[in-house]
Amino acid sequence: MASQHNFRELLQKEKLIIGANETRRALSKGELATILLAANCSDEIKKDLEHYASLSKTPVEVLESSNDELGTIVKKPFAVSVLGVKK
Repeated sequence: MASQHNFRELLQKEKLIIGANETRRALSKGELATILLAANCSDEIKKDLEHYASLSKTPVEVLESSNDELGTIVKKPFAVSVLGVKK
């Protein structure tokens, strides 16, 4: 995996935001330290989040994991394409 983030620790500390819409909201409020995208995240979501991230100077990292794998990593029974890490 490209990221060195400890997802288990972030989940326990409630510093992980799951989903594109929730991440976009937190990004607009300036609450995010970084945005993590699944390797197969849709181009539309990717471009949208990269645009807003550039405005707020928030780094965006594309992970090697697919959205199905990312969902499993964060213990969700569904695919997850976008994660936001709170400051």
